[in-house]
Amino acid sequence: MINKQLICTLSSLIGAGAIANGAVISVTESGGEPERSIVENGGAGIFDASHSGTNVADGTLFGEDVNVFTDRTHEHNGAAFDATTGLLSTAGTNIISLPTYLVGNEYVRFANDGRDNASYNYTVTTDVASTFYLLLDTRATGAGPDRTAEGMASDPLLEGGLAWVTADGWSRVNTGISPDGQADYTGVDEGGESVGAGVGLNTFYAVFSKTGTSVTLQDPANAGGNN
Repeated sequence: MINKQLICTLSSLIGAGAIANGAVISVTESGGEPERSIVENGGAGIFDASHSGTNVADGTLFGEDVNVFTDRTHEHNGAAFDATTGLLSTAGTNIISLPTYLVGNEYVRFANDGRDNASYNYTVTTDVASTFYLLLDTRATGAGPDRTAEGMASDPLLEGGLAWVTADGWSRVNTGISPDGQADYTGVDEGGESVGAGVGLNTFYAVFSKTGTSVTLQDPANAGGNN
C-alpha cells in the first residue's frame, strides 16, 4: 500500500495545519465565514469559486516561505531556538530548517477569519492511505485565551477545544531535529517579508501526525491564533 503525506492549515492565531503526501481529492468545510480552502499541489491548485474567497492558488508545494492562509500574509518557515537555553525563540540563532518529511508535499490553506467559529471544521480526503501532518500553534491552550509570548516555547495544551487532537489519534512528531530531545517544530513569519528558515519569525507550530485516507480537523474556537 502506498503511504503518502499531506499538510493542511486551519485558520487562527494559534495555528493548526495539515500536510499529506497523497493527492487531495476533496476538502469539505463547514461553519466557516465563508469557506475558502485552497489545495496547493504544485499546479493550479483547487479553489472553490462558489465561495467568496479573494485569494487564488499559488501552485506551490509545501516548503520555505509558502503562504499559511488564504487571507493573511503569514508564511511557513524553519524554526529557531535560543543557543543557550535550547528553547524556541523568535530571535534564536540555532536555526532548524523545515522538517524534510513536510517539504514537497501538498498542503491545504484556509481562511484565518474562521478561527473564532466554534462550529468550524474541515475534512480532507486523499486518493490513497496517507500520512497527515497537523500544525498547531504552540501558544494554544484549547481552554481559554491563547498563551502569550512566554508560553510560545512549549507545546500547545490539548484540552478543551483542542481535546479532539488526542481523541482523534494524532501523535506528536519527534525526529530528533530539535535541540535537547525536543519534538519537531516549524516557524511562522506573520509579515511574510523575510526569506529563509528562522528569519522574521513571530510564532511557532508543533507538528503532529496521523495516517489514513481522511482526517477531520476542528477549530479551537479562539478569537486569536494561527490555526
